Parts: sequence; structure tokens; C-alpha cells
Amino acid sequence: MDCKIVDALFSLLNQSISASKITLLTTLEESIGYGGAIHLYKNYLLRGKPQDLNKFNNKYQKILDTISNYKRVPNIKALELENLETIKSTISKYNSAIIKISTMIKAGKSIQEVDSLVKIDDEPAIKAFASLAQEAVKIDFGIDPVE
Repeated sequence: MDCKIVDALFSLLNQSISASKITLLTTLEESIGYGGAIHLYKNYLLRGKPQDLNKFNNKYQKILDTISNYKRVPNIKALELENLETIKSTISKYNSAIIKISTMIKAGKSIQEVDSLVKIDDEPAIKAFASLAQEAVKIDFGIDPVE
């Protein structure tokens, strides 16, 4: 096969992989951030409305599904898998905490009592997400945005 054709096919494959990763990262960001799972988590903490808990559970499942789909992208790197696990671990902490919140709300605990017992460090997930985005951009444009 002609070397130019192989290069063109490789370039198209990389663009397709990058587009898949960017789409999945966008879905993750939307599912986690404002209007997503963390927003719904805070709403449930403050208001204790069952619909916020139900919406959180739906977003949580969407996040897990999106992470599973990302893991199936061809040629995924070990660092990407590690970053996905970091995000999954963090969002799983939110899931465990919201279950605890539900129990505490039913027991009549105050928002302050509940909030003081359910602290979650988002920093590792934020760094993991940034690393995944950096990798997707690197593949798509052939550049490292950090350099």
C-alpha cells in the first residue's frame, strides 16, 4: 500500500478517535458539572427533594456508562485508563455520600450536620479530566497544549 495512503488512513483514524474522546469528555463534563450530578448532589443536600436524588442517580449511571464507553475507544493509553478510574472513584464517593445524606435527612439531621460529614475532594478528578482533555487535543491536533 502507498505510504501516503497509509498516512492518510492513520490521520483519519486519529481524528475519529479524537472526536470520540472529545464527545465522551463533553458528555462527562455535562453529566458531572453544572446541572449534572454534583449540582444535583448539592441540591439534594440543601433541599432533600426526592426528585433531585432520582436525577442524581440517572446522571450517575450516565457517567458510569460514558466512562465504560471511553474505555472501549481504540488505542487508549494506560494514563487515560488511570484518569478514568480517578473520575469514577470520585463520582462513586458522591454516590456513597448521597446515600448517607438520604439516611441522615430521614433521621432529621440538619443540613450543617449532614454537610460536615460528607466532604469529597474533587481535585484528583479535576486533574484527571484535564489530563484526558489534553490527550484528546494532542491526538486531534498533533500538539501538546501544555508545551
